Amino acid sequence: MVRVHHQLKGPQVETLEVGERNTCDIALENVGVRMRMLLVGGPELYFLQVGQSLAEYEDKVLKSDRSTVWPHYKPVEAVSQ
Repeated sequence: MVRVHHQLKGPQVETLEVGERNTCDIALENVGVRMRMLLVGGPELYFLQVGQSLAEYEDKVLKSDRSTVWPHYKPVEAVSQ
């Protein structure tokens, strides 16, 4: 389950269920991580596809700076270094 803080498109909801269909989807396994994401599927079950986890599209549309909006979120590349 994912709690929605801000939604760009679709019916407004408080929570969404996100699953994993195959290896092209990202499993959300860590509780409490905040991130922007483009979800596909729905309306009962949504999926987060590989390549959409950093959500550069939303950053561009919202004209936001990830380092100030989500300062505690670290992309996978930064964690692995």
